[in-house]
Amino acid sequence: MNGFTGRVRSRPEAEDVVALRGFLDDDRGGKRRLFADADLQKYMEFESDEVVDAEELPQESGDPGPRSVLWVKGETLREALFNEDEGSAIASQFTERGLSGWQFLPETRFVAAGMLGLLGYEDGEYR
Repeated sequence: MNGFTGRVRSRPEAEDVVALRGFLDDDRGGKRRLFADADLQKYMEFESDEVVDAEELPQESGDPGPRSVLWVKGETLREALFNEDEGSAIASQFTERGLSGWQFLPETRFVAAGMLGLLGYEDGEYR
């Protein structure tokens, strides 16, 4: 029985999901945060219905708690992170300071997950 979803599941490898790895916090009113760092500063937040399953991993030495693998719907991570107006407004904050900002703005949540170091499944193994 998986405490996150409340039901027994097999690994969702055949589903359109992406495995993310990090420190999972408690439910925040239907939302879950997955932190990339032990200082709990870098995170991505998901609606509970965007998460297919979760599994707690053994705690590693020096970590504040165990990490978890979170399987998130692939369509959720392929969504654009910003619409064109939002992206332009954010990028303009960089250009006003003489710096191109587009390289700092992830196009999708998947790209953002990679930038944060949350992508958790590589070459058939959890990292």
